[in-house]
Amino acid sequence: MSDIFISYAREDRSRVEPLVRLLEDQGYSVWWDRELVPGASFERVIDEAISAARCVVVVWTRESAGSEWVQAEAGDGLERGILVPVMMDSARVPISFRRKHAAQLIEWPKRRDSHEIEYLLRGIAECLDREPALIGVADSSPLARSSSITRSKLFAGVALTLALALAFVIYESQLPAEPTIRLGVADHSIAVLPFTDPESTEVTSTEDIEARAEIAYEIAHTLGRIPDLRVISDEAVLGMLAEGDVEQIRRKLSVNYLIEGSLPNQATPGLITIRLVNTLSGVTLWTERFDTERDPLSSIVSRTANRVARSLELTIPGDAEIARVPENAYLVYLKGRAELRKPRTEVARAAARKQFERAVVLAPQFSEAYAGLCTAYIHDYEITASPDDFEAAEKRCHRALTLDPNNNDVHVALGHLFHYSGQHARALDSYRAVLANTPFNTDALRGIGVTYW
Repeated sequence: MSDIFISYAREDRSRVEPLVRLLEDQGYSVWWDRELVPGASFERVIDEAISAARCVVVVWTRESAGSEWVQAEAGDGLERGILVPVMMDSARVPISFRRKHAAQLIEWPKRRDSHEIEYLLRGIAECLDREPALIGVADSSPLARSSSITRSKLFAGVALTLALALAFVIYESQLPAEPTIRLGVADHSIAVLPFTDPESTEVTSTEDIEARAEIAYEIAHTLGRIPDLRVISDEAVLGMLAEGDVEQIRRKLSVNYLIEGSLPNQATPGLITIRLVNTLSGVTLWTERFDTERDPLSSIVSRTANRVARSLELTIPGDAEIARVPENAYLVYLKGRAELRKPRTEVARAAARKQFERAVVLAPQFSEAYAGLCTAYIHDYEITASPDDFEAAEKRCHRALTLDPNNNDVHVALGHLFHYSGQHARALDSYRAVLANTPFNTDALRGIGVTYW
């Protein structure tokens, strides 16, 4: 009986072999070499091996994704609740396996990501109900293999202190199955916690609380532009703050990475501290400090988002756009966004329109401000059903689209506009345009769900 059955396509044998050696170095028994199975008894031997295995590791590649054998073996593991998937290519995984989170060993074995290898080993350990060992990611030479057990024993005490965590990706609604929407990329997920007071004072003004929540929201919003990054909505984060401490929130959010930070009171300006934490290992990947008297908010948000993207080897399309917007216009725009998130009272709607109008006066080429103004008028139209409000919304949305036809916020606003005008097919097209670039955009997912409803 083997601990692990590895399901893979024969074309990937040379790529799978180093993975087998890595698992064997951890003390696992692995069944994988189907090349040794006689042709006449192939199906019987495979069935016996997978039935006896306690864990099924499926290696998804461009070749294996289309293999009926691999799909059948993975299906067996999924049905028994012992499937641990590994992505070695950015392949289109069969739909029934897309909700099972995979370790991302892209370009393996040329590229070896220690965090993803650790994530894989933890998944296997949980599958087998045993404690994983700490690992090295160097090539599996004979010397390395001979010393692996010693290393495992040496670090066993440390391994026991590491928190077990799995980041399961749950879509808020079902995505349209279109080839333009990328799949299998949700290995990067992140949440941004509202910032704290570094002095931990008991008395905190409403303005300070709002400022700390606002900078976290803007960083999360900017991170949402990254196509291959799933960002937990601020509503979900805020909803958990009352449920427990930071450690409990980390576990409940089920994300790979967390942004935490501190912001001093407005009365005592100082340094803003922001850090990126790997929740799987508990390691702080980097910490950066900004001077509130020298660094404008737009620069802090942009630099933080770009550093996160670089750390995860991702890119932000058009990441320089906000940096080109004058700081005074950006701050007014943020106030408008804050008003949009409030209950839609007449006062809040009027305040949102006022702030966005000021922003476009200060920065006439600011497409996102026009999109915000479009959304504000749509909120008015929801209440008043006035043709004037709809016409005002339409005018601002079209201006935003002219300024930046590729901006996600613009297409989300257009989706809302089409939805409330009864043009549901065009609304879906607008939301799909966003999802084609950023599959985890919560505004577009919510919009497409409401439109289908």
